[in-house]
Amino acid sequence: MKKIKEKIYESYFSSHYSSLDKKQNEIDYLIKSKHGKQFIQFLPSNLDIKIIDLGCGTGSLVSGLKNSGYKNVSGIDVSHENIEHGKLAGLDIRHGEIINFLDQEIENNKNYDVVFLMDVLEHLDDNELFDVVHKVKQVLSSNGIFIIKTINAESLISGMGRYMDITHERSFTSHSMKELMSAFGYKELEILNSKINKPKNIREFLRSLIRKSWYYLIYRVIESRDYPECIDVDIVIKVKRGQK
Repeated sequence: MKKIKEKIYESYFSSHYSSLDKKQNEIDYLIKSKHGKQFIQFLPSNLDIKIIDLGCGTGSLVSGLKNSGYKNVSGIDVSHENIEHGKLAGLDIRHGEIINFLDQEIENNKNYDVVFLMDVLEHLDDNELFDVVHKVKQVLSSNGIFIIKTINAESLISGMGRYMDITHERSFTSHSMKELMSAFGYKELEILNSKINKPKNIREFLRSLIRKSWYYLIYRVIESRDYPECIDVDIVIKVKRGQK
């Protein structure tokens, strides 16, 4: 599987990002990115904090956070194509494998106030998952924040997210995310979806209401199971470092 991943990642921008969203091809779109604006409410107000996006893709989150005023934002990604495209927008991103990068930062006693891991966990095998979650904690500052986005297995269309990319290996539920974070000593887990995906108009409100009703029917009435804490196709969580 690793050889397949390496081959796919060689052309990940052209085979994945740009095929899903044609705007990704536009450098101006990347430069003016508003990605990450929804997370500002969860970040420290100090604009000098150090932020790293692990698996940054083309750097849209790095760009968006810089556009929101944060000065020390950088990213790392395993795809040369992604990095080359992001550098055309003048972003502070570099090529590298996440675990190797974390090892280097730990060795050099580097710390970050906020670590983002967006759409990455689903790509990792068991050993990689253990290493990344464990080592991120070691590079977080004492009050550090870890924000993760990954595929939500409790979504009724989670299969779309799980199998849309051949390099995906897993998905998570709210329970398994809590289990994972607790095992490594992270604290104050919060599911952010309801705060970052608020309906912006009547149409979105009605769509949300219909969707919640449908999930209630499936989970509670038909299957007699607890209603999920998150029903979006992706689950977004925030945790604090806790004790090292």
